[in-house]
Amino acid sequence: MPDAPPFEEAALEQLQKLGGDSFVHEMVRMFYGYSDEKLAAAREALTGGNLDGVEKAIHPLKTSAGHVGAAAMKEISQQIEQFSRNGEETTIPDLLTALEQAYSEVKPLLEAKLKDYPA
Repeated sequence: MPDAPPFEEAALEQLQKLGGDSFVHEMVRMFYGYSDEKLAAAREALTGGNLDGVEKAIHPLKTSAGHVGAAAMKEISQQIEQFSRNGEETTIPDLLTALEQAYSEVKPLLEAKLKDYPA
């Protein structure tokens, strides 16, 4: 579904330049916790038919995904935001499932790359 790759390493390299190896680890760990929380919030909002709630949960997830290089997640999040704003609820469940899948794909990639940034 997304055109973007699951992971773009350049984002971690940028984080490393900004704050060092420990900063990379901190940002990735925050991303993990944030992703679980925001995906659950988006799913709950969708179940309740609250598209504004979906958008509010997905927007910060999109930003966080961009920071750590989760490119596919960022792209899917952008699509979910747009469909939420436009009231196109029927498209969102499949996109949210794709977002959850993209998250499960990027997690092991991030874990493997963290080894390149000794904390």
